[in-house]
Amino acid sequence: MAEGETRQDLVGWKSATAAVLPPQRRENCVFCDIGNLEKETRSDILYQDEHCVAIRDIKPATDHHYLVLPRQHYRNVKHWTGTTDEVEMLERLVSMGKALLEEKNMNGTHARFGFHWEPFNSIDHTHLHVIAPVDGLGFLANVVFRPTNMWFVTSDWMEERLKKLNLDQPQTKSEE
Repeated sequence: MAEGETRQDLVGWKSATAAVLPPQRRENCVFCDIGNLEKETRSDILYQDEHCVAIRDIKPATDHHYLVLPRQHYRNVKHWTGTTDEVEMLERLVSMGKALLEEKNMNGTHARFGFHWEPFNSIDHTHLHVIAPVDGLGFLANVVFRPTNMWFVTSDWMEERLKKLNLDQPQTKSEE
């Protein structure tokens, strides 16, 4: 790290006081409202940048259960098709989640990153669950947040899915 450079500079996120640009949003979406600072929330905004916001889950499954959500409205990841924009957003969400755990002195090896799979989601706005430590999950939470079951998929699984979907798309001359 160069002198005067912080870890935050390297991962691309800033504290919750950072200035942000207003992204596209969907009316009547609570996460669009939170991401654009339009409504009070029961969760504190922990970190934000121009693309993402991190908050505490209002019903935490462990001591460190956070949600990282895009400011712009993205439907549930089940609808993602492998576009470059989606791949980049997934990388941003995971990067902010990892940085948040590092800030909380949590080891990422004892964490779970993932998404609820539609129809098993309560809000139709993509949000990454960042859960640590995994061994702190109770019985029910362990069932709900078990990796790659019918209602929860890990960020690693989603990354592989997007790569496969992207390979299945026809390439235009400008992309070849």
